[in-house]
Order: sequence, then C-alpha cells, then structure tokens
Amino acid sequence: RTRVFQIGLGPVNRIAMSSLDLFTQLWNGLTLSSPVVMTTYGPVEGTVDQSRSGVSYYHFKGIPYAKPPLGDLRFQAPQPPEKWRDVKRTKMHHVFCIQLMTVMLPTMRSLVPPTGSEDCLYLSVATRSDL
Repeated sequence: RTRVFQIGLGPVNRIAMSSLDLFTQLWNGLTLSSPVVMTTYGPVEGTVDQSRSGVSYYHFKGIPYAKPPLGDLRFQAPQPPEKWRDVKRTKMHHVFCIQLMTVMLPTMRSLVPPTGSEDCLYLSVATRSDL
C-alpha cells in the first residue's frame, strides 16, 4: 500500500485522509489519457501530467474532502462530503480560499476586496503513474 501524502490540518486531517485512502484502489481499465480512481465518496477522473524532468504522473485537482463551510456549517468542524455516483472530473484546480492582500499598506487594503471563496475545501493529489 502506498501512502500518497499526509496533511496536517487538525480535525480536517481525519476527513482528508479517509477520503484519500481512495487512491489505493485503482479501477480496472485505468488509462494514461484519463486516470480514474475510486474514492471513499465516489470515482474521480484526473489527468496525466509531466514533471520538468519528463516523468509522467497522475494529477487529480479539486477533490472535495469536506462539505463547503457555508450557512450552518460556517465556523463548525468539517463534515464529510456527500457521496457521488458519476465520475467527478478533477482536471482543474478549484477556487482558492479567501485571501487578503496583506502585502499592501493597511490604508490600501480597504480598496482591494478579498478574493477567493469560502467553498474551498478541495485537495489536489499527484501520484506516480506506474502504480
């Protein structure tokens, strides 16, 4: 069994790791053009990318690891995402979490609104393509 990676996000860590145990079971018929793996919550389709040194690897971008922290879930412990049946395309990065322009002078920060979204609990996973 290969561990893809670990993250250290406190309570979120348990959800992220349980949802990412998924990569230990590859579907039959996995192809280099569109790798599909079964996760705890449903199948995801990624891409085959290439490193600067020319090594191919599977890349899954924007895998949900918790429900969006909106409404009643705001400022609460993360909840597991809803399961899905259809193959979820994870070929693009999801929106990033809200960012403030901290490099600006304090007087200028009020002129530039924050960017991003509260719906940002997504992971990107890269793994060897020869598994």
